[in-house]
Formats: sequence, C-alpha cells, structure tokens
Amino acid sequence: MLVLSEEIEFETASAEWATTVSQEPAFWLLAAHTPLPRKGLIIRAGCSTTFPVTGAAGQYSGLLTFGAGLPDISADGLDVIITLKDAGGTRELLRRHLSRSEARSPWHEVRFEVQFSGGPGCVMVECHPGPNGDSTADWLAVYELVIADAAEFTLQRARAFHAFRSSNELSVCNHTYSQPMYTPKRHARPVAAEASVLVDLVLDQLLGRPIPDFSQLLIRKLAIRRPLRILSLATGAGRVERHIVFRVDPSLVDVTLTDINAGLLASAQTALAPHVTHAAAIDVNTEEFPPGPYDVIVCVSAMHHFVELERIVDRIADNLAPGGEFWSIGEYVGRTGARLWPDAYAQANAYFRNLPEKYRFNHAYNKVDEELPNHDCSIVTFESIRSDEVLPILLGRFEAEWIDIRSTISWRLFDSTYSPNYDMTNEHDCELVQSAVHKDYTFQQRGGKPVSMNGVFLPRR
Repeated sequence: MLVLSEEIEFETASAEWATTVSQEPAFWLLAAHTPLPRKGLIIRAGCSTTFPVTGAAGQYSGLLTFGAGLPDISADGLDVIITLKDAGGTRELLRRHLSRSEARSPWHEVRFEVQFSGGPGCVMVECHPGPNGDSTADWLAVYELVIADAAEFTLQRARAFHAFRSSNELSVCNHTYSQPMYTPKRHARPVAAEASVLVDLVLDQLLGRPIPDFSQLLIRKLAIRRPLRILSLATGAGRVERHIVFRVDPSLVDVTLTDINAGLLASAQTALAPHVTHAAAIDVNTEEFPPGPYDVIVCVSAMHHFVELERIVDRIADNLAPGGEFWSIGEYVGRTGARLWPDAYAQANAYFRNLPEKYRFNHAYNKVDEELPNHDCSIVTFESIRSDEVLPILLGRFEAEWIDIRSTISWRLFDSTYSPNYDMTNEHDCELVQSAVHKDYTFQQRGGKPVSMNGVFLPRR
C-alpha cells in the first residue's frame, strides 16, 4: 500500500509562514548525526508531504521510523502527524511529539494500525513546531513509513531504499572480499589459521556433533548418480564451493555459479575451473535461475542477504530434480541487521571489553573498539535484512534431512572484523579463542539462541 523509498512520488505543501525559508519543504538527506549514515526524507516545520495510496479495503499494519533531521531541535520540540484520506473520509492515524531530549536518540519506531476503506487515497505526513511555536531547527527526518498487509509487512519493509542499500552493499562486499581470508587459493579449503575455523572445531567437541564435510556428501551422492548438476546461489568468491568440488573429477559434475557481482563471479569462475560449465550474473531476488533441474543447489552464507525469501525458496524447490537436495552452509539465522540478541550482546560485550587493544582492532574501520558494535546493518545494506525469517520460510517448503545450529556469540567475536587479530600459531591466542567458545557453549546450554546454521534440506512434495 505504501513503502517510503527514494523512487516514491509525493507532493509537498507549506504553511504561509514557512514559505519564507529558501529550502524546499521536503527533501532527501543522508543523516550525518546518526550511528549509521541513514537516508531519510526531511520535512521542515510547517510543511507536509502527501503520498498516493491504493489497495483493497481492509486492515493494514503501519510503521513510522523518525527522528530529528538535525543534531539539535528547538527547546519545545516538534510534532509529527499522519493523516489518511480514502473513500471513508479523512482521519488521523498518528500524532507524536518529539521532545528535545528524545531527539538525542537517533530515531524512534512507532507502530499503528490502519483501516483502509478503499481508494485511491492519500497519506499526509506533517511536521509542526512544538507547543510554543518555536520552529528553530525543527526538521523531521522520516526514515521509514510502511503501511502494508500484516502477512507481507516484513517483505514490504525490506524492499525500501533498494538503490541506496544496493550501492552500500556493493561497497561493503568489495571491501570484505579484499580481505586475505577471501584471497582465492587454488583448491584451498578454509584452514585452521583462521580463528573462525578453530571456533567450529572446539564447538564440534563440546556439542558432540561435527559439521559434515560437504565435499564428502558430494562424493557419496556421486556414488548414486553421475554426473551431478550443481547450482550455487550468490557464489561470491566461491571459497567453500572450491573445497566441495576440488576432489572430484570435473567430468562428474556440471557446476553453475550465480552472483549479482560480475567481478566476483568472474573470479569464482576462474578459481573453480574446470568444474564450472556456466556462470550467470543475476539478481536471484528478481531474476530466474539458470535452467535446471539440479541435483544439488547450494547457498553459502547468503540467504540472510535476500529480500525476496519466499520467492527464492520456492524457486529452489522447483528447480531441484527428484531426489535433489538444498545445502545451506554457514547461514546466519539470527537477529536482523547482524545484531546479537540483547542477552547474547551482554555476554559478548563483557568478554570483549576486557580484551587487550590488539584483539579489539576493527579491520573494517581501522580503529580500536572500546565496546563491541551492535548496529543494525540492514539499515544501510541488505546484511541480515530478514535473517530471523530464513529458517521458518525454508521449513515451510522443505524438510530438514540434517540440520545444525550453533554459536551464540563466537560468530561475532571472530568474524572478519576481528579474526585477523588472532594468530593461530600462537598458543595464547588459541587459548583466548577456546575460552570464548566455552563461554558461547555454556550460554547456549542455558538458553542462548544459536544463529549459525548448516543443513541439508529436501523439498516437501
């Protein structure tokens, strides 16, 4: 019904007293005073924006995420009012005061319900000065405005600001894959020189269930059927895919790679040659898969980046041959935005703050962190944009033949941001990693939510 995004059309209006200001009544701005540079629609005091809406009559869910458009606002704050006009008339949906003290928080989320009487109609967002009429620096920043059917609410919310998120995603992706751990090595597998690998080895022992070697699973499938058609979704650098196929004679597999990043795809295609027979630079959110059917579809640590999860899961199931399997490897199924759950964050941050500076060096921002960051990365990229829905949506169409979910805090402490700080040839560093993993295991046993999933899934027929 309504999703605020950079391509949306809207009309503006201003009170007579507000027209003396030279600035536009409303304009897009990248906030510089928020923890992440968040894009928002700025509405000046005394001004309004009106958005057209259409849809069937019925009940809808609404969300407004808003804050101050400037670091400081007037002493009496500002008011935001949302009004709906449709076939049933005009009525106020929301009225909220933002005080000067509240404006120090980067943003606020307000949920509301909408009874839509049919359209076409329109939604108006107004910014007013506070009770004393002081409009000094009263800029309202609207970061999210979503009105959608409850069943599709998270999907519609994730579709917002696609161009903005895509640009940032590409930048982050290029930086991530420039790290040494992603440097292509012919026929290489992740080695114990990486702290994250030691994490899994220790968890294997503590949990009493090692993660299967997917290259061995492939060899077992080849004993039943050959050649095997394999599709990799969002391949990236193809590091894990290389390990899966490198022991296999290229004539026994027909591998297709896909990724939205053509440069990464070309690198992966070179690294996996001669096993690769086809590569397609596509956005799996919106484009069809290369023609199947496939005996194995594999996705490594990528589903949490997908917006159109329902569509993609359906396409996976539809493109599997009889007896085919979906392999989900290293998938993050935790809190949206790649954030630790609140109880997990308390555990992880208490450990992190006590580490010497060398272990708190942030390789993403080239600085030492005093506290463990826990920002919602999905605000500016597609990182974990619907991660908490990955497993429920997957299980709606698939049965788990085998599944393992582990790691409550280790995934964050030893990701690519901090893992390079640990030398796995140094006994002290290894002991630090093992100590953290034991805390992770104890916390999981006490009810902490694990978030790193590996699994083999069969489509429900």
